[in-house]
Amino acid sequence: MSPTPPKPWVIWRFIDGKPGHENQSLGLVQALQRLGRFVCQDISVASGLLGGLGQLRTEAARLAPPHLLIGAGHGTHLPLLLARWRYGGRSLVLMRPSLPLGWFDLCLIPQHDNPPASARILPTLGALNSIQPSRQQDMRQGLILLGGPSPHFHWDSQQLLRQIGLLLAQNPQVQYRLSDSRRTPSDLLPLLAARQATNLSLIPHRDTGPGWVNQALAECGQVWVSMDSVSMIYEALSAGCAVGVLPLVPRGQSRIGRGLEQLLQQQRLCLFDEQGSYLSQLRPTEPLQEASRCAQYIIQRWRLGDGE
Repeated sequence: MSPTPPKPWVIWRFIDGKPGHENQSLGLVQALQRLGRFVCQDISVASGLLGGLGQLRTEAARLAPPHLLIGAGHGTHLPLLLARWRYGGRSLVLMRPSLPLGWFDLCLIPQHDNPPASARILPTLGALNSIQPSRQQDMRQGLILLGGPSPHFHWDSQQLLRQIGLLLAQNPQVQYRLSDSRRTPSDLLPLLAARQATNLSLIPHRDTGPGWVNQALAECGQVWVSMDSVSMIYEALSAGCAVGVLPLVPRGQSRIGRGLEQLLQQQRLCLFDEQGSYLSQLRPTEPLQEASRCAQYIIQRWRLGDGE
């Protein structure tokens, strides 16, 4: 008789309906699953605390008890803590929580947030994501990703139009795809379209489906991101692309600015300049694998991964 395979470790992932938060926790869960026998059950708290607790009671009746409870976003914190108190397991949150750090077993907090030194904190290089490195990228294919007005940078559409125009002119051998975001001013893409650049294709964000950015990052060797779109910068670095930043004027000192400055000092990024000095600096670096690093740390810390 063959031996009974070990039971997998159970993850309860608390999700709040916000794609950015869910992408972070998904990246961690997928990294854990690549390293060990883990199954994940999602519990939605998108309807608020009371609705989330109701969903928790409903789901808990049919779910295996958790070993790990994972959440990203303030709306996940209280339901996650209540579930830990009621059903057990280790509580783990991504990003700095609004509740006391000591209430959680582990917090994965970006370095640019200056987390205190603690055995309950694992600093990360940016926010986690679900992007995997690609070996199919072509430096003749480029991607431009634009954000919009933000609390951290002054948005200047005319400056960005000039930068993009120069980028296209200085790299005629590269075919670029450009996509905007929900924050991008609505007149920017029409202004770019009016220029009729032969090496630029415009793809409005409303025309991109799930996984479009992931696929583009897997194919494009170079990626240019407006400075406000920090999550996109870290995703491009995780894919192993050569990553450049389209600069904006900062609104004073900020944690986001500090994080970008660290990446520039480490030469993981290059900054666009109108003289074209970036041409000798734009190159791929070792892909960020923060989700995998954190997953390995969690497995070793709590001796998980091989089943019960």
